Amino acid sequence: MKDARIDRRLFLRGIGGVTAGVAAATTLSACGTGTSRSGAGSGGKGGKTVVVRDSGGSYGAALQKAIYTPFTQETGITVKVLNLDDAPLLAQIKQGRPQCDLINNSMMSHTKYVAQDALETLDRDRIKSLKSAKIPDNQITDHAIGSSFYGACMAYRTDAFGGNDGVPMDKLYPLDVDRAFKVLTRLRGDIKKFWDSGPLPGVLLSRQEVTMSTVWDGRIADLQKQGVPVERQLNGMRRQFQGYAIAKGAVNADAAYQLMDFSLRAESQAALAKAFPSNPSSPLAYAKLTEDERNALAGAPKYYDKGFDTDIDWWLKNESAVTKRWLEWARG
Repeated sequence: MKDARIDRRLFLRGIGGVTAGVAAATTLSACGTGTSRSGAGSGGKGGKTVVVRDSGGSYGAALQKAIYTPFTQETGITVKVLNLDDAPLLAQIKQGRPQCDLINNSMMSHTKYVAQDALETLDRDRIKSLKSAKIPDNQITDHAIGSSFYGACMAYRTDAFGGNDGVPMDKLYPLDVDRAFKVLTRLRGDIKKFWDSGPLPGVLLSRQEVTMSTVWDGRIADLQKQGVPVERQLNGMRRQFQGYAIAKGAVNADAAYQLMDFSLRAESQAALAKAFPSNPSSPLAYAKLTEDERNALAGAPKYYDKGFDTDIDWWLKNESAVTKRWLEWARG
C-alpha cells in the first residue's frame, strides 16, 4: 500500500532497526488496480447508487462485509467499488468526470488532493456520526474525516533479545534526518531486507531470518497464533490515519454523505475492526469489542498514548528531499 510516492520496495520497510528516524517517513494507503466491483448483496430498492474508491484485497473484502453490505441493507443504496491509484483518479476529477463519489484513502493523500482542488468541502451537519462516535478533532478537516489508523511498530523475537532505545515521541518532529541516516549506515550490515509486502516481515521473523522488523501492528496476532515467539513494541508506534473524502464533482454526493456517515459510526468501525486489523478512530468503538478483540488493537485505550501521529505537514514539505536522500543511500 502506498500514498506518498516513495518506492515501497525500499522505503520504510527496513529490517533490523531501520525505524530509528526515517521509519516515521510515509503515510501509506492502499494502491488499486483500476478494477471495480459491485457490492455483494446490493441492489438498492430505490435504484440509488454510490461509488466508493478503496484499495481492494483483504481490506476491501472486510469493508464489503462490515460496511457496504450492511449499508445497502439499511438504506437500499447500491455500493459499487472502484480500485484506482491516485494519479488516474486525480486526472478524472480534474477533467470533471470522477468515476467515484466517496474516496477511502490516507489522510496524507487527501491533503494532497486538497492542494489540487480535487475534494468537496464537507458539510459537517450532514455527518451525524462525527458527534455520536466522538471522532477526534485532529482527524476532522474541512475535506476529509479520519476513520481508522494503521500502527507502524517494531516486532521482535522474544528468544533473541530485549531492550529499547530511540528518541522521545515529543522530540521526533522536526525529524533529525542526519541522525537517522547515521543510524541507518551503522546498521546497514545487519539489514537483511527492505520488505515489499505486508506479510513478508512475518515470514522473515518466523523463519528466524531476522530478529526484529518494522511491521503493521495487526500482523503480530497472526504470528502469535502460529506459535512464533514474537512480540510487538508499541512504544513509539507511528499512527497513519485512513479516512473518507468526497470527490470534487461527485455525481452521487448525497449517497456519499450517507455512506460516510454510516462508516464513521462507532458500531460500523467496531464491525470493521472485527473483520480486519485496523484501529478505529472512534474511541467508542473499542467498548463494542470483547476484551481480547480490543487489546489486540494498537488503538486500544491502554496502548494509544504510547504512539504518535505522523506529521503530515512536515512530510509534505520534506518528502521529496528525504526520498531522494533515501534512494541514494539505499542504492549504496
